[in-house]
Amino acid sequence: MHSHDVLLIGITTLLATAGAITNNQTVFIVASVFGAISTAFVVYQLSFNPEKLESEHRRTAKRLLYLRDRYLVLIQKIMSDTAPIKDLQDELESIHREVSIVYEYAPDSSSKAYSEASKALKKEEELTFSREEIDMLLPEDLRLTAPDLSHSKGDAQD
Repeated sequence: MHSHDVLLIGITTLLATAGAITNNQTVFIVASVFGAISTAFVVYQLSFNPEKLESEHRRTAKRLLYLRDRYLVLIQKIMSDTAPIKDLQDELESIHREVSIVYEYAPDSSSKAYSEASKALKKEEELTFSREEIDMLLPEDLRLTAPDLSHSKGDAQD
């Protein structure tokens, strides 16, 4: 319960008590208004809890980071060419199942948040990645494309 809830409930109680003692109709009406406002605040907080939603998003993000790291380890195993294909397939399926579970229980995003993220990530393109974009997510030793040397330090751009 937040401090403004306690304040509203306190004022409502005080006004209701004062109304009962003085038998004043106006005080009862004001107490009723404060009671309605208190109820509205409580209902709002029960139906929309931004702190809880933020915590759920944070927990989901941490879980997805863990799964991303598992994918990176799997890519390293694939590129090392030492693990049996069956083991790699089993691990891939396991990670995929976990990702599906995380998505299933992840809190929903608002359409506004989704739109803003889409613009920030891909400038409203389809949410797929080019080979170069995928390489940027990988450690240098796992990248498949050649590095772009035109942006390295020391190049003179006249």
